[in-house]
Amino acid sequence: MEILGKLFGSTARVKIMRLFLLNQEEGFEVSDIASRAKVTTTVTRSELRLLESIGLIKPRVIFKETPRKKKKVSGWFFDTQFPFKKELEALIIGTGLLSGRELAVRFRKAGKIKLLIASGVFLKNNQSPIDLLVVGDSLNKKLLEKNIKDIEAEI
Repeated sequence: MEILGKLFGSTARVKIMRLFLLNQEEGFEVSDIASRAKVTTTVTRSELRLLESIGLIKPRVIFKETPRKKKKVSGWFFDTQFPFKKELEALIIGTGLLSGRELAVRFRKAGKIKLLIASGVFLKNNQSPIDLLVVGDSLNKKLLEKNIKDIEAEI
C-alpha cells in the first residue's frame, strides 16, 4: 500500500479507488466511503472530486434503507466506462494486498494464535464466503476487531 500511495500521491486515494474497484456495482455515500477507507470526511470529499474529474467515479442518487422507508441520498458509483479500467484493476487490485507474514505480525498481539487462514480477497477470489479465519486461545476480541477493520480499510 505504501508504494501505491506514493505512486498515486495519497494512500487515501488508493484505498478509495480499491473500494470502488472491488465494488463496481455498489454505490456509496461519502460517510460510508470515509468509514470504510478510514479516512476523514474532508479528505474523502477532496479525493472524490479528483476521481470524478478524471472519470473514474460518477455521482448518482442511491436509495438507502431506513427503518420506515427508502431514502434518496447522494452517492458515488464506479464508472464502468472508465477507459483504463483493466489497467487500474491490475495495478490496484492485482498487487499483493498483504503477505502472510504481514498478517501474522498484525495479529501477533491479539492472543495465542493457533491458526490463521487467509483466503477470498487475499487470494483475489471475491466470490469466497470467508476471507480470514483466526483460531486461538485467550484472544483479545477488541484487538482482533481493530486489526480486521484496519485491514478492511486497506483492501
